[in-house]
Amino acid sequence: MNNKESIINKIIQDATDTAASNLEKANNQAQEIISAAKQSAKDFQEQNKEKPNALASDIIARSLSVSKLDCRKLTLVAKKQIIDDIFGESIEYFRAQKSKEYVDFVNMLIEKNAQDGDVVIVCEKDKQLLDKAWLEKLAKKIKKNITLSEQVGDFNGGIILSSENYDKNLSLDLELEVLREDIEKQVSEILFEEK
Repeated sequence: MNNKESIINKIIQDATDTAASNLEKANNQAQEIISAAKQSAKDFQEQNKEKPNALASDIIARSLSVSKLDCRKLTLVAKKQIIDDIFGESIEYFRAQKSKEYVDFVNMLIEKNAQDGDVVIVCEKDKQLLDKAWLEKLAKKIKKNITLSEQVGDFNGGIILSSENYDKNLSLDLELEVLREDIEKQVSEILFEEK
């Protein structure tokens, strides 16, 4: 039995040695894996530690850029409104403060553009200033057969010459629009000191 016991002891010893060796190898491998994972995590963290800052910087830069664009848009809208108001008020100023010059201007429009048979349409605001007596006097002076329409036009000043074939829009709205195309840049430079 001694032999048998010694064989069993040998098997148990070999199994214990193998188990201990396998356990040690497994522990070593586990430590290597853990160490490699820690190093990989450390490397990843080191490589990416600037990304949150860079991402935050990008977000801030984009937000600042969008804000600047919004400010420019709002400024342009405000400037356009100011210029619109100025051009709109210029009609009222011309009509109210410079009524003689205004009438002379309308007379010149009629003298240059009226044909015999034209009907002169004035706007609501001008019907007191540019009345039938005014037009009869002007028609006699320029020797044209023109009459004043009983209808008033939906515009802000000037006139419309209406005939059977076509109308000539000589309203201040249209004249000012043409003038505005020519001088709006200069007006903007003067108002907002733009160069």
